[in-house]
Amino acid sequence: MAFAMPHPILRKNTWYLDVRIPADVLEPYRKYKNSKGDRVRKSLGTNDRAEAKKRFAEEYANLQNTFERLRSEVAGKTVRLSSKQITALAGIHYRDLLCRFEDDPPEVAQTRDTLTALGSIQHLRGRRGKWFRKVMDDMLNKEGLAIDEDSYLRLGEAFYEAATQAIEAVGRFAEGDYSPDPKGNRFPPWVPPEASREEPSSNLERPASELTIDSLFERWEKTHLANNKAQGTVADFRAKVEVFKSFVGHGNAERVSSKDVGAWVDYLLHEKGLSPKSIRGKYLAAVSSIFELGVGRGVIDNNPAKGIRVDIPKAQKTRERGYSDAEAAILLQAALDDPASLGGMAEWNKKAIRWVPWLCAYTGARVSEITQLHREDFEYIQGTLSIRITPEGGKSVKTGKYRRIPLHSHLLETGIIEFIRDTRGGPLFFEDPEDIDKRLDRARSAGEKVRKWVRNTVGLADKRIQPNHAWRHRFKTLCYNAGIETRYADAIQGHEDGNAASSYGDMEVLALKREIEKIPRQVML
Repeated sequence: MAFAMPHPILRKNTWYLDVRIPADVLEPYRKYKNSKGDRVRKSLGTNDRAEAKKRFAEEYANLQNTFERLRSEVAGKTVRLSSKQITALAGIHYRDLLCRFEDDPPEVAQTRDTLTALGSIQHLRGRRGKWFRKVMDDMLNKEGLAIDEDSYLRLGEAFYEAATQAIEAVGRFAEGDYSPDPKGNRFPPWVPPEASREEPSSNLERPASELTIDSLFERWEKTHLANNKAQGTVADFRAKVEVFKSFVGHGNAERVSSKDVGAWVDYLLHEKGLSPKSIRGKYLAAVSSIFELGVGRGVIDNNPAKGIRVDIPKAQKTRERGYSDAEAAILLQAALDDPASLGGMAEWNKKAIRWVPWLCAYTGARVSEITQLHREDFEYIQGTLSIRITPEGGKSVKTGKYRRIPLHSHLLETGIIEFIRDTRGGPLFFEDPEDIDKRLDRARSAGEKVRKWVRNTVGLADKRIQPNHAWRHRFKTLCYNAGIETRYADAIQGHEDGNAASSYGDMEVLALKREIEKIPRQVML
């Protein structure tokens, strides 16, 4: 007697999956789904036969994996996940959400509605995992994991927290802020429990001598930081490398081929819908960097990402990237408003809103460089009050180089001298943490408060510009308009022109003060 192969069934012009639940997992599956039937019936959401076959195959394979996992649970072969492993799995979900929405985030209002919806189920602690059951099951099935009930409940909580964090980040994407998530590096790499694998085919199980992607990344990270390069790049690259590892399904660096990297690029481009610019500048750059370092250190023969091309179409430009004169005037004037108008906001954040826009407007510095400033970074040099941008003391400077910026006379008239004089030592815009490594996170948080103020309080909501970085673009434009030579503008803003001659001689404060005073006053006091 021949048995019919499972196939989709057409009902009322829609194709369905309709499969009998095996007897040995009938009761566990009923309990798991809180159902009473003996069949799994699910719409495939299409009336196209070819598409239905494709969706059926995916759903059927996932269902069989679920049955196998339940069989392991019945046989008592479940494993307990550690807190670190649970957080690592939640991190995979977090990165997948960012990857999905990075290039085309939903409207700000939509992300807020989603956060509100998630917030409304906070009282369901211990049961929130049911909102993430499918994605959790898909991940567990992919990893071949049968975990105990307590681990499953804790995993649901972790997915809830990770999703909330991801949606907040996507909300910032929607407002044009693509700076790294200050808490994005809290998720450790995923390493499966040994007991959950009977075969040495685990994507990370390996002989001790095997060269791993993680070990390459660690080498790259140490070199990157030793060269005084930005700490934020480490967290960003780590997230991209984790996405790559998840795609290839293993952590063996020596098994990675150019075909793997090419297929990954196609996946990000066509399946995830990421922009070519994001893929080339972030994802591919991260993977290529760690392998290139491995080649340079002689631990691996070639860089599989080398030669992989991602063509970037010419972007349409519909407005300037910096603030217009009118927008700048509105923001600078708003920053002068009585701090009491900001309500119950923390005093640290009120100080940031008051001074960060003005400092950015007249220095062209990166917002994180301003929010990291300490009282001690303000000094009189050659009779001129200037600020010192430095990577010392746990600070992050993109170029890793120190520079001084003289303060414009208009800025001095706003009371900044009195503000500095009346401030105790240490950071100006956040409370100094005991752990020096947390300073950058707090500085970024201060910048985030300024960004939200620009968008939500002042109401400058044009998504074509980044609320904080727009000052940097504007400053360069003002330099052009004022006839300031590029070499002076670059020295003030910390730009590098790649010209060896630029490394000779020092741009002293006196010369830079002469140039910076050419910039006209941007608002009337």
